Amino acid sequence: MNEWNLIERLKEGDQTAFKEVVESSQGLVYNTALGIVQNPEDAEDVAQEVFVQLYESIKTFKGESKLTTWLYRITVSKAMDHLRRKKRKKRFAFVQSLFGANEELVHDPPDFVHPGVSLDNKEKAKELFKAIDLLPEKQKIAFTLN
Repeated sequence: MNEWNLIERLKEGDQTAFKEVVESSQGLVYNTALGIVQNPEDAEDVAQEVFVQLYESIKTFKGESKLTTWLYRITVSKAMDHLRRKKRKKRFAFVQSLFGANEELVHDPPDFVHPGVSLDNKEKAKELFKAIDLLPEKQKIAFTLN
C-alpha cells in the first residue's frame, strides 16, 4: 500500500492504519528517542508521546515530507522536551533540598554542566540534525537506528 493511501486512512481515523504505522515505525521512533534521552524507560515514554501526537495531529500533516520524516521530527522534539522537563525537575528538587523541604522529593543533585559546554553540545546537535535531514530517507533511517 502506498504512503498516501495510508495517510488518508489515518486522517479518516482508521485504527488499522494507525496500527500499521506504529508497527512499521516503532523501531525508528524508539531508537531515535533512546539516542537522545539515553534511558530505555524514558525512550518508551517519549515513543508513546510521539504516537499520541501522531494520532491527534495527523490531520495537520501537509505531505511536504514523508511520514517517517515527520515522525522523526516529532520524536526529536518530544525527546528534547523530555530532557528539559527532567532537568527542571532535578533543579526544583535540589532547590527544595537547600531550603529543607521534604527529603523524599529529592532524588539526585543536579549534574553540573558548564554553560559553555552546554552551548557547544547544543550547537553540535543542531549541526548534526541539519546534516541528518540532508541525507536520503533510507540513510537517515539507518543512521538513526544505529
